Amino acid sequence: MKTIKITTPTNPVISLNAVKDYLKIERDETEFDQDLQDIVNAAVDMVESETNATLLTTTFAAYWDRWPLGNMPLRIPGYPVTAVNVVTYKNADGAPTVWDVNDYQVSLTRDPAIICPAPNQTYPILQDGALDTVSVEFTAGYGATGEDIPELFLHMIKLITGHWFRNREAVLVGSISKKIELAFMSIRNQIWQNEFTEFADQ
Repeated sequence: MKTIKITTPTNPVISLNAVKDYLKIERDETEFDQDLQDIVNAAVDMVESETNATLLTTTFAAYWDRWPLGNMPLRIPGYPVTAVNVVTYKNADGAPTVWDVNDYQVSLTRDPAIICPAPNQTYPILQDGALDTVSVEFTAGYGATGEDIPELFLHMIKLITGHWFRNREAVLVGSISKKIELAFMSIRNQIWQNEFTEFADQ
């Protein structure tokens, strides 16, 4: 299975001014703006990687070589998935075919979100031996702007950005001290707990 990004968000996850306020840097002090922006970008990448979350609304395409065995669900590799846009597959003759939305069902409330055949339906027959025979285009993310992102994610970004910025001569971007790591992991675990609790309550 592989996933590629189809669209890239144009809005920032967190504004440079918000980061400056957190670091107690005057907004009109611009000497380190580019360094700070590069660090913010790296921090966002780290937070998304560590939490397996997509922060801003993004469209992806995921590819598989085959359907799951039997009628087991196909797990969508994104979080939080807000929509499944289209499911396509290579039919027995190798022709790209859109799977009829009436023939499958989607659950976005699961973690991960899943697709499986509708009742009394089965997965379509695929071209034998072909690669990337199944494709799912889906949308994931908390919203179009940073205001839509839960505060815990933003706090993780500011925490890591502050550490890397203040210690940029002493540490490599991508590494963190043990003290910051413990705080980071504590917040990450809280995010996981909150999300699983949300699903359990539905």
